[in-house]
Amino acid sequence: MVDRKPTSANPRVSGEYWDMAEEREAKKCVFCDLKEKYVVTSDHQATLTANIFPYIDGQLLIVPKRHIETLDELTIKEVFSIHTLMKQGKQILEDTLDIKNFWIILRDGEKAGKTIRHLHWNIMPYVDRINTWHYQEITLEPIDLAAKLRDYIKK
Repeated sequence: MVDRKPTSANPRVSGEYWDMAEEREAKKCVFCDLKEKYVVTSDHQATLTANIFPYIDGQLLIVPKRHIETLDELTIKEVFSIHTLMKQGKQILEDTLDIKNFWIILRDGEKAGKTIRHLHWNIMPYVDRINTWHYQEITLEPIDLAAKLRDYIKK
């Protein structure tokens, strides 16, 4: 595994992160080889860890211990563990860093923008304007969407 240290204070801002992530992923999944010094807590199913390349101060990750890539692969035990670690991570950030608002982000699927293919959740302290939304024209009214999805479930 490549263990190159970043040369900039924030590799995400400098762009260096992307090269380092590709190098590491090519050798071994970084989440299958988590370094204990970054782990906050864990159980038999998942790990709560500090993000070593955070977008923002206080960002945590929840990573299933089993190498899986999609939400559909999770077991009930893993779901329960992830939920428990999510609540614990939020509470720890509230108590230690006085963070009160969060985004819980899961990117599932090849085109969802995740760098590491190992499924993981981000616990992100919410700060105005850290992410921006690019709204789109709505072509499917919410009432029509709900009806379409109910019809699908009835099949």
